[in-house]
Amino acid sequence: MAPLVSGRVAFVLVVEKDCIFHRLAQDGLPQKSRCAMVTGKGMPDLAARAMTWRLATRFKCPVVALTDCNPSGMNVALAYKLACKSSTLPSADEEQFKVSQLAWLGLSPFDLDVVDPSAVLPLSSRDRTLAANLAARDSLPPSWADCAREMLDADRKAELESLYTSGGGVGGVMAYVLRKLRDQEWLL
Repeated sequence: MAPLVSGRVAFVLVVEKDCIFHRLAQDGLPQKSRCAMVTGKGMPDLAARAMTWRLATRFKCPVVALTDCNPSGMNVALAYKLACKSSTLPSADEEQFKVSQLAWLGLSPFDLDVVDPSAVLPLSSRDRTLAANLAARDSLPPSWADCAREMLDADRKAELESLYTSGGGVGGVMAYVLRKLRDQEWLL
């Protein structure tokens, strides 16, 4: 079996969903793009954030997050970027593993044109509340707040899996990731 991280790493890819993580690994993304992949299987625990921080520090490379296009997906990315606070861990432990350089690769509301319209759903009332809270957060980078407002204004969301059914077929998510990286389309 090949090592999980070897040689030079071009970027670290944080993947929200375990199934997408495994599909990208199976499709060969780490070998084709020289990336290290991490997943917290949804909202990351301290170990996932510590691993991401360690990879970013060791390889001094970009860190990008791949999440669903919904407020919960943004929150997952922000847990790595801003070090979310939890009631079970001291603040100092949380802050230590903040990956402030993390960029949100997508799936963003500005990317929904590549998704099959039947896979795009309206925001739920919970989604709207989360998006409004995100847009109002002082700690949120302006481009991220704009994205939260766009979600609210468009009233649309989509899951990463929709990229597989939107004409991308096998490799749909991988093609999306590689295009976004090539074109440097992400939110800092």
